[in-house]
Amino acid sequence: MDRTGYEPERFSKYLKTLLQKHGLSMRKASLEAGLNHSSVGGFVRGRRPHRDSCLILAEYFHVDPNEMLEAAGYEPMPIVDRSLIDPQEFAPEVKEFAAELMRFAPQRRRDIITALRTLLKTSS
Repeated sequence: MDRTGYEPERFSKYLKTLLQKHGLSMRKASLEAGLNHSSVGGFVRGRRPHRDSCLILAEYFHVDPNEMLEAAGYEPMPIVDRSLIDPQEFAPEVKEFAAELMRFAPQRRRDIITALRTLLKTSS
């Protein structure tokens, strides 16, 4: 659900801060996140991102997805609330695998997860 009144300046400032923090160009961030090469530049210039783009960018920049959604004027989504996930309950090998997986760029991570899901489906 949309919040009332998208504030392009707010989202632009938020993205610029993330780009600076990570030392990235708009184009590089777009491509590495798996978006169109001009996506981040468009968002910085005031075009409103779709929710999916917000979630992709949140994953790419390792920020809270709901923080990204709210900066773009969307309501937070309880399904992506990281505070509801308790990593302490994960088995040690799952924690180790997740840590290793985070070393990959988001698009590569998605490819690995897709391959793993395919493997799991064929082995059941």
